[in-house]
Amino acid sequence: MTIDHQTRLSKLQEHLRQQNIDIGMITTPANVFYYTGFHSDPHERFMALIIDNQNGETTLFVPALDKEIAEDASAVKNIVTVSDEEDPYAKLKQKITGKVSLFCTGNENSKHVPASAVAIILP
Repeated sequence: MTIDHQTRLSKLQEHLRQQNIDIGMITTPANVFYYTGFHSDPHERFMALIIDNQNGETTLFVPALDKEIAEDASAVKNIVTVSDEEDPYAKLKQKITGKVSLFCTGNENSKHVPASAVAIILP
């Protein structure tokens, strides 16, 4: 059986649109794999799938060490690497443009977060 990660990702994008969510962010490795096909255990390193419904773009942030594996395995073609020396949140902030009114994380402990709260994390 072939897993269609692109279909899963498209359904997620549509769900976020229906909820009027501007930006979705998934950081749990198992969930990143579910939607992209890329599997990694980043340990303490930053890894995130960003769904930007303002411009229809999806981006996968991966540790620099995983770049080639992510390029080969992921349904997401826009891959941003983050080295150990870089600030992943600064790179994330550069990637997210425009006015964000609602930000959603794929964390079971948090749901929809007002963009004003995200500004504290991504000043």
